[in-house]
Amino acid sequence: MHPKTLNMKKTTTLLTALFAGTLYTQAVTISLNNVGSEKFATSSGGTTSAPLTSGVGTGTATYTYTLSDLNIAGDATANDSITFELSVTAGGTATQVLNNIFDSTGARDFNGWGTTLNGAASPEDAVMDPGHSLSFAVTSSSVTMGDGGPSTITFDGFSALRHRNVNTPDDVGTITLADTSTLTLNGSGSTNTGDFQGFGTVTDSFTVLNDSTSTGNFRIMRLSMEFTAEPIPEPSSTALLGLGGLALILRRRK
Repeated sequence: MHPKTLNMKKTTTLLTALFAGTLYTQAVTISLNNVGSEKFATSSGGTTSAPLTSGVGTGTATYTYTLSDLNIAGDATANDSITFELSVTAGGTATQVLNNIFDSTGARDFNGWGTTLNGAASPEDAVMDPGHSLSFAVTSSSVTMGDGGPSTITFDGFSALRHRNVNTPDDVGTITLADTSTLTLNGSGSTNTGDFQGFGTVTDSFTVLNDSTSTGNFRIMRLSMEFTAEPIPEPSSTALLGLGGLALILRRRK
């Protein structure tokens, strides 16, 4: 057999083995919207569940969310999942974090956060009074692959929030992002039904302050955030990539 023919067959065999291996190369962006204290939604598919909560009624509350039935591996099987923990901390003159459910029947489910009870209303009707603040951060995240393979997950950041009752020019708040830049949460032109306010960027954390000069209270209702998950190639697949590249180099030299 001619030497070139033999080398070509070896190269073909190596490349066949390369593409037969299990290769994960595509990072997946997971977008979450309407993340609240009792439930959340996603625009990236999957199944959401009610978060596990702790510390509600204290200075810091934590919420553990799980999004399952995802296809992160790109193998046409939706059996992957992510889990993350959201920390909400009271600040300013506030001493506690409260879930804002408003109505236990779900008739007016604002599903957000506050720092104090709203007068004589339902005990689940929580708002932020002037001088109160809430800080939000993701403290941990993990990914579980259905096939047991390794993967990484990165919290890209928060991108927006939804507020309610910022409906007059006298309701003034400030959003401070992780880089210390600030946005004004002002009621001019806002409605009473809850407005999304984009940050114009993504931020690892942020704080919302109801300014001490405000004449009213408001609620933080929902959050928007993003994660990036990426499976890690198996060692055997990585080795095959190297062999395949070597085979191509050898073939070009012949």
